[in-house]
Amino acid sequence: ADAAAHAFRARPDVVQLLSVDIIQEWSFALKTLALLTAAPFALITLIFFLAVRLRLAGLLSTLYLVPGLVLAWVIMQWSMHHRQQYQCYQDERLKHFSELVMNIRTIKALMWERHWLDRIRKAREGELNANQAYTISVGLMVANMHTMTWLMALGGLFCCTAMQGGIEARHLWVVFQIMASLQSCVSLIASGLRKAVNLPNSVARLNCFLKQPEKPRDVVR
Repeated sequence: ADAAAHAFRARPDVVQLLSVDIIQEWSFALKTLALLTAAPFALITLIFFLAVRLRLAGLLSTLYLVPGLVLAWVIMQWSMHHRQQYQCYQDERLKHFSELVMNIRTIKALMWERHWLDRIRKAREGELNANQAYTISVGLMVANMHTMTWLMALGGLFCCTAMQGGIEARHLWVVFQIMASLQSCVSLIASGLRKAVNLPNSVARLNCFLKQPEKPRDVVR
């Protein structure tokens, strides 16, 4: 019973962690993922309109989509790795802090304050480094997705000028309207990918919490 009680006290504040996950990661998750599912179909439709307007030049301008989407997928995998590391370090830091608070008298009596401080500081540094890497990866993913549409626009105009000798002003206005719609689709995809990065780790944490044993009945807290 004592070992079970100590294990129960040593766990991090799961209520706080799960509350943060529910508020930050699960809010509007279904809507965001639904828009992420619909965005590729809208993207294909807009590319078709662009090809109808610019013909072969419009198709050539979309060639950057393939490497751009592959790069976005690679960055998303990198983001998921660092997000998982961030949550693991956060759990570890809160676990050490909880153990410190629960056993403060013993720790002060044995003069172990510096040892516990080093453990908490190490976990905190790992948490900050993982969060910084995650933030950078998300920024790279968003920058890549937003740059994609502008490269498509410039590539389409360049190909149209090189192959057809120029483009009419009325066609130019339509092309930029299509590119603005593509930009909206890309924004939806970037937002959905970010949610897709965070949700699996949140589900894994919730699953881990639900698999924890129940609180011993003979433990008074």
